[in-house]
Amino acid sequence: MLGVVILNCIGIAAAVYFLNILITGQQAHLKALLEVQQAQTTELLTMHKQEFDALLEMARSNAALLSRLPADPFPQPTVNPGREIGRRSN
Repeated sequence: MLGVVILNCIGIAAAVYFLNILITGQQAHLKALLEVQQAQTTELLTMHKQEFDALLEMARSNAALLSRLPADPFPQPTVNPGREIGRRSN
């Protein structure tokens, strides 16, 4: 009977030790994943900021180009007031 109790205690101690090893490994793995995620998030935010800044610069340059265009870049065709479009005068 004492042998069974001792074997059970050894089994429980081994299980606790094994679970402790698994938990420690999982903590290290999660720490590494969080570091990778943080690095990727920083890189992604930097890339989006660069793209947004490029879009702002493009909008500013387009606004400057539009300010240099004439007020009416496509003037309406003029029609003689005495003639209608589409009719031929003989």
